[in-house]
Amino acid sequence: MFVFRVKLTKNRVVLGICVLLALAVLLVHFTCGGRLSLPSGKDYIDRTTYLRTLGYKVCASSEVEVEVKIPDDFEDVYKSYNKKQLKAGFDLDGYRNTIARLFTYKVEEFGGYSEVYANLLVENGRIIGGDISSIEDGGFIFPLLPRRSQPQKSADQNSELQKAQSGVVQSEKELSKKAQSGKESSGKEQSEKAQPQKVQAQKSGR
Repeated sequence: MFVFRVKLTKNRVVLGICVLLALAVLLVHFTCGGRLSLPSGKDYIDRTTYLRTLGYKVCASSEVEVEVKIPDDFEDVYKSYNKKQLKAGFDLDGYRNTIARLFTYKVEEFGGYSEVYANLLVENGRIIGGDISSIEDGGFIFPLLPRRSQPQKSADQNSELQKAQSGVVQSEKELSKKAQSGKESSGKEQSEKAQPQKVQAQKSGR
């Protein structure tokens, strides 16, 4: 029988404890996929509260839920989308080939835009990603950052948009008037052309 004796010193004990703690942290990180630090999204209150903490006011009755599958192979679209996730502290890379729930809410009063939505990706009760997006012409997709850091449509832009829309309407009215005027002119010309023929026919009848 062999007996090994190890002389423990204070430094070795401290070092051993540090190693054990580091291994415990790594074990939790890899077994949970780093999910313990992700915001809760298990129910409506958790999800809307999270959006409210970011400064987004959402319509209470607008929630839509669908099932989505995060692809195993990230093509250009998903690579670009995940870059936005990284800016907000998320990373979908660890959720490849995973089934998640997508919750969509309409955002109210978003700086000049009327059709803005908050999208939250939830897996196993945790928010793993999402975005703030608009489906208007010239729409956008922003990462889930605090509202104050998101670009807003200025009053000047709204004014310019209204002017442009007004100009289009006015142009359409003018074109309509011209078309109507053209029809009337064409009718008069045809009537004038037909008049001599009518006179000539009367003369021939005599």
